[in-house]
Amino acid sequence: MNWHHGIPNSCLVFLLLLSFSTSSEPSKGCIFGSVPIDTSDFPSIVKNLKKLLLLDYPVPVPVNLKQDEFCKELWHVHLIHRNLNRMINVSGSELEKSIRKLMIHTTFVEMCDINDSCVKFITTNISEFLEPIPSYLSDLRKKMEEFEAHDVPANFSNCTVIHCQPELSPPPALQVTASKQTPDRNSQHDTRGKSYWVLLVIAVLMLVVFVIWMLLHKRPWQRSQRYEERELELVELQT
Repeated sequence: MNWHHGIPNSCLVFLLLLSFSTSSEPSKGCIFGSVPIDTSDFPSIVKNLKKLLLLDYPVPVPVNLKQDEFCKELWHVHLIHRNLNRMINVSGSELEKSIRKLMIHTTFVEMCDINDSCVKFITTNISEFLEPIPSYLSDLRKKMEEFEAHDVPANFSNCTVIHCQPELSPPPALQVTASKQTPDRNSQHDTRGKSYWVLLVIAVLMLVVFVIWMLLHKRPWQRSQRYEERELELVELQT
């Protein structure tokens, strides 16, 4: 009985279709006749590297990569390799040795000359950066091994330009709503301003009426008081 190991031809055809489906200008590089990633215990390498780094060490990670089933691992490994290069430039001798143990498995991406100009980053800590590295390397190695099992070069030439998600803009409905809300708010401010003026005028008028009323009622009282004073004077004179 003959046993056949490896990936079925249908899977290989699927991978080949994916490799040619990316709409970017092909490059002469990024074609691998053999798997450039050695079989290693990636989690162990990452674990040892974590011990030498501060947990809050800041690292930039991508946030807008486009979903691409064929290229995604290669793109992530490229960005990981770029960060590792930066870390080496500011690390001591012991840390540099640990970083280079990991970089052995990422250096191959340099021959791809990947364009990552559209990528946007956010800063995260070193733990979140290192955590997915073993899975990216393992998945990319498996993908390359599928080509190698069928004596076909792993052609990633269509992955040399990273594709990014377009920047999100507010839907037209929201824009219309926002434009409508602006005049509404202005009209509300105008209405409030008018009501304040009306109240102020009413208050002034009431004050004027009160003053006039006081003046009108004050004069008779003054006259009666003067009359009483005169009568008292006459009485005193008569006595």
